[in-house]
Amino acid sequence: MTPTDAARRAGNEATLHPEIEPYASGRIALDALHTMHWETSGNPAGVPLVFLHGGPGGGCLPHHRRFYDPDFFRTVNDADVDVPTAVALSPPAVVPR
Repeated sequence: MTPTDAARRAGNEATLHPEIEPYASGRIALDALHTMHWETSGNPAGVPLVFLHGGPGGGCLPHHRRFYDPDFFRTVNDADVDVPTAVALSPPAVVPR
């Protein structure tokens, strides 16, 4: 998937921090039925920062790790959890009826 948000518009690339890979990831239970993917990157001893995606279908993309100084912050990114097609949510988002 090619990112299409404001961070990838022409001229913005120079303002982002270098690419970084997560050093930890996993799934967290949201309730008895659903789990959500999370990942952590940056400085393990840094100031904790939680980055939540920007709306239905948005999710976190790899370049979102570049928004914050990885030497200063320990960043935790979530995945998309609020739409029925959420691929990182298991099982897909549903509301019991």
